[in-house]
Amino acid sequence: MKRTLEGFPTVDRVEFHPAKEQFEVEYRSDSPMGEEFKKSVTDIIIFPGVRKFLGGVGDKLNNPADQEQ
Repeated sequence: MKRTLEGFPTVDRVEFHPAKEQFEVEYRSDSPMGEEFKKSVTDIIIFPGVRKFLGGVGDKLNNPADQEQ
């Protein structure tokens, strides 16, 4: 996530605040970059519900029922 945000040429600093579970981003631009940031972040995030689903699929693939003895 931090690398994605740091990848913008106008970003000066990215700092994560664990207590708030959020990033602080300093950038230089004449206009807000909200939509650009939002799109980039959305492209790399796996939401908790999706993560749980994918974990369940992975468990089933690693432990198929037909291999049980």
